Amino acid sequence: MFAVNSPNSFDMQLSDKKYIESLSDYQVVEAILSRDEKITVLYLYDYCYPLFKAYYEKFKYCVEAEDCRDFISGFYLYLMTPGTVSRRSKLSTYSCGSRFIYWLKIVLANYCITLSKESERKLKMTSYEDVAGRLVEESESLSMDTLNRDDIEIVLCRMSNSRYRNLIRFRYVDGMSNCETAELLGMSL
Repeated sequence: MFAVNSPNSFDMQLSDKKYIESLSDYQVVEAILSRDEKITVLYLYDYCYPLFKAYYEKFKYCVEAEDCRDFISGFYLYLMTPGTVSRRSKLSTYSCGSRFIYWLKIVLANYCITLSKESERKLKMTSYEDVAGRLVEESESLSMDTLNRDDIEIVLCRMSNSRYRNLIRFRYVDGMSNCETAELLGMSL
């Protein structure tokens, strides 16, 4: 992968930004396709960092990346990997019919949605036996203390209804009584 020197992409030099903005979309795409390290790093890792950071923050629960830069590297591989049928990379399908940044946003959104669906599919594939294997002792009820805390947070974050999410968190994760939970949520018992 490319060596990315700057610790924070927001520190992109003004001269580098002007240089990237002076290039046409076609020049940027051709440079990335030809694996021009300087333009690839400047464009993807620095110039587009805010875009990638926003998507990384939104989808980090389903992305297997240590940080945003790792996420960008994974996306770069996705862009550059040839398809099994067409033998063309995703990036080579860009046809200059729209601005490259808009095309990139659409591809990035679809990439993240695909990762999210794969993550959901993996969660659904987890059988009761897999979960039961994590229990300290076999029992009828599933103790939240024995589950991995990260797994619990992933599942809770996926719940769209914050009231139900908080109810489950307070009652079963934090171990509060029904009365305490109802009081915290402002609900009747």
